[in-house]
Amino acid sequence: MAQKKDIQKPLGGLNTDDNPAILPPGDYPDALNMRVSSSDEQHGVGPAETLQGEIELLMGVSGQVLYYGSAIGADFIYKGYEEVVIGTQTWMKKNWSAAYPGSKVYDDDEDNRQIYGGLYKWADAVDPNFAPDGWRIPTEADIDVLLAYLGGIAIAGATMKEVGTDHFLTPNTGASDTSGFRALPGGKYDTAFDLLQETGLFWLSDEGIPLAPLALAGDDVGYDAFMAMWELADGADGYYLDVATDALFTAMVVGYNNLDVGKVISYPVTGLVISTTYYYRVRAYNSEGTSDNSNVITVLSFGTIFDDWFLPADILLNEIYINLYLFAVGGLAAAHYWSSTENGGVPQAAYNQRFDTGARILGNKNLIYHVRACRTFTAPIGAYALRDVGPAGGWICYVNGNTYYEVAPSDQSAGIAWSNIQVVLAGAIGTVIGTGITNTPIITAQPGHVWSAAKLCEDLVITN
Repeated sequence: MAQKKDIQKPLGGLNTDDNPAILPPGDYPDALNMRVSSSDEQHGVGPAETLQGEIELLMGVSGQVLYYGSAIGADFIYKGYEEVVIGTQTWMKKNWSAAYPGSKVYDDDEDNRQIYGGLYKWADAVDPNFAPDGWRIPTEADIDVLLAYLGGIAIAGATMKEVGTDHFLTPNTGASDTSGFRALPGGKYDTAFDLLQETGLFWLSDEGIPLAPLALAGDDVGYDAFMAMWELADGADGYYLDVATDALFTAMVVGYNNLDVGKVISYPVTGLVISTTYYYRVRAYNSEGTSDNSNVITVLSFGTIFDDWFLPADILLNEIYINLYLFAVGGLAAAHYWSSTENGGVPQAAYNQRFDTGARILGNKNLIYHVRACRTFTAPIGAYALRDVGPAGGWICYVNGNTYYEVAPSDQSAGIAWSNIQVVLAGAIGTVIGTGITNTPIITAQPGHVWSAAKLCEDLVITN
């Protein structure tokens, strides 16, 4: 047998007809069809192995809530129930019929309970309170012992079925019930009742390898990360996650090749490249093994890099103060902000602006002040107004014809080393270099330009 753990396996089959014209593909006349499959079909894909009547092990029931009957056995004869000893085992001689809370009876007809037994969910069937004292739901190993004692799977099926067509559809070929097991075809229920008098399905208490989980669309997709998502797989102890840049998973993302993410149903995928297509899939695992791969999900990271940011000159900084700060736009603090404008006569000093008062003052370059970058772009006249959100996600702080000035969405991180704001002599003392973005290449061309307050700002990535 293949899979074995948390697929919640019904022992089934006991078909009624051996007419080759109506048998499902893969079934043989007079066959005890021992199957292990991953199908949600009644007759799942899998090799037919031997003869007489079809007892089918169905695994992989697509995560649906299914109801099957229960065969109950024990290690000793428990008086008070009609039972049969078969070899070293004791079995009840009828399908279990207890009205367990939440169980069903075929067609909701209580007359069927006394004949065919009840229909139960697997989780209920393995509840310690489900079976009476001294009895239990069988395991796959129990079934192996039973079939071996009855002569093997080549002939066991016929010996286990009730004789005749009172409860089996005709012709119930080969049934002899010489074992006394007296199995009846009690059908099943998933979205509807089905297979009464055709097939008997009985839960086993074993669990199996989990089914492949269902991967869901990625969430929180950004320029460098997304959240991989999938549905819970019954019986999974955890999941393996693969992320690649190709659908065949030959170009794996470093750190996401068979990554054990634990027992979760979502996991952040980070450190990605902007505007790149990624693919992910997951597998469920438990102590019995690992499932097949899930379906593949495609995720496109997105965003645009704006790399033309600069430190504003003092005049532009004042526009930011007037057009944004005074309107409580942009999250600007009531604090000092550096400009790129130097005091030509005092190379150690650069202008900054106090947003709490609006005053323009000189400050020694070794002081630590806030920094808010700007950028320019062109667009038709009237395309943007003051305080609109610009293409890079910042705010329009100044307009000059078809040239728009956009202030960055946030202050530059305090962790950035602004090497040009230091008290270290560089360049010619007293040289007036200019202001704004136009002075940046001149200043940065200076040997050891750390004296300058002007600097091209760090690239800023804005998601679309």
